[in-house]
Amino acid sequence: MPFKKRDTFADLPDDWKTEVDQSSIEDINAKIVDLTLNEAENLQAKSEDQDLKEKKEAVKFAAEGYREATKGYRLRIKYIRQVLEGRGKV
Repeated sequence: MPFKKRDTFADLPDDWKTEVDQSSIEDINAKIVDLTLNEAENLQAKSEDQDLKEKKEAVKFAAEGYREATKGYRLRIKYIRQVLEGRGKV
C-alpha cells in the first residue's frame, strides 16, 4: 500500500488559504512583509526570554549524562569499525 503524502499546509486555516488564493499580488506581498516582521519580532522575543534560557540550560544540564553516554558508545563503535577495517572485515 503506497504512503499518502501529508499535506504540507494542512495546519493552516482553510479560510486564510482561501483569502490568500483570492488576493492580488500587492496584497500577497503585503502579507509576506507582515509575516516577515512578525517572525522577526517572535525571534527577538525568544532571544530575550530569560525563562526560556533558564529552561534550556536546565535541559542541557539534565541531559548531559545521556549525551556523554551516547558520545562514548559512538566512539567505541567507531573504534570497533576501525579494528574490523584493519582486519579487512568491513
